[in-house]
Amino acid sequence: MTWGPFSLEGHAALVTGGGRGIGRGIVTRMLEAGADVVVVDADPGTREALAGVVPEDRVITADIGLESGHDRTVAQAWERVGRVDILVNCAGIYPSVAFLDVTAEFFDQLYSVNLRGLALMTRAFAAALLADGGTGKVVNIASVDGVRPSRRAFGSVYGATKGGVIALTAHLARELGSQGIGVNGISPGLIRSEGVNRNRSGEVFGPEEYEKFMARAAERTVLDRFGTPDDIAKVVVFLASSAADYISGQTIAVDNGWTNS
Repeated sequence: MTWGPFSLEGHAALVTGGGRGIGRGIVTRMLEAGADVVVVDADPGTREALAGVVPEDRVITADIGLESGHDRTVAQAWERVGRVDILVNCAGIYPSVAFLDVTAEFFDQLYSVNLRGLALMTRAFAAALLADGGTGKVVNIASVDGVRPSRRAFGSVYGATKGGVIALTAHLARELGSQGIGVNGISPGLIRSEGVNRNRSGEVFGPEEYEKFMARAAERTVLDRFGTPDDIAKVVVFLASSAADYISGQTIAVDNGWTNS
């Protein structure tokens, strides 16, 4: 397959949260585009889940929500593939709790992964890349919930963290752009993946309730369908490739028109 300006041949990417759902879709497409990919995921089962997709040494078990360890994680990726010049920040959590039931611990849980962890991974990546004299790309996975409230119940804190990702993307594009690092984001809309039917308390919709929820939500989109991880992954490849060299500081809504409905 010829990818032209969308090719990632000769590039190495670090994808956080790449073990399942949108993250796994991103890993699959980036490999297809020719990138060497290292996956970072907190789930110790990720190495087994990606067996046959990426080599075993391309999976690093690490929790980006911790207060430290991000520099070490980036260094491990460089040891395994050489210079990493693409970072995809996909790791995120999305439990749902009514705002009046939100505790400081719950807020910190979301913030530590969705915003602080993303920022610290980006800092570690940029520092390593610039120290080596390289240029590269960062793609952050935000959410339409960071732009406007959805009908998904109890998503206020989640939406706040994703709004922070959108703001951080714009600021980092300005700060890092002059040093050769482009920074963009994607706000996914309704995506059918393993995590969509699981709320913050770990409860899961029954099959019938889940399908009704998805059907109602799909009716609010332009093409009357939900998305797939691959719908997001293809845009990630675009933003990571030379085809998007003149785009930075943007967060693209990949939501089938939901934010305009």
